[in-house]
Amino acid sequence: EGDEGANDTPAWLGLGNLAVALKDQNRLRMAAQRVQALAPRQPDGYLFQAIFLQRRDQPGPSMAQLDRAAQLGASPAVVGGLRAMALDALGRTDEAADVMAAARSAAQRTAGVITE
Repeated sequence: EGDEGANDTPAWLGLGNLAVALKDQNRLRMAAQRVQALAPRQPDGYLFQAIFLQRRDQPGPSMAQLDRAAQLGASPAVVGGLRAMALDALGRTDEAADVMAAARSAAQRTAGVITE
């Protein structure tokens, strides 16, 4: 085994995406940490960390990770959807609904859907 793959960012991104889909918290945490260490200017590691924290019922700390991901250019639709979930978990349902509506709009713009 050894360190083979330890610095393979695409492999860690793949593991993170798979861990999200399979709800594998241990591997999600590992992938988040490795991607943040290997590619700190990419938003993915921060998004993985935000999802990990939300699944551990830590929506407040998750919001800080989402802020960093947004600063690094993460999709506004993805950040908004995750932020809305965190706000809802914090009991800020009206704000969550507004953020989700904005995220939905951003996703539709990205997909080229006209909403008028």
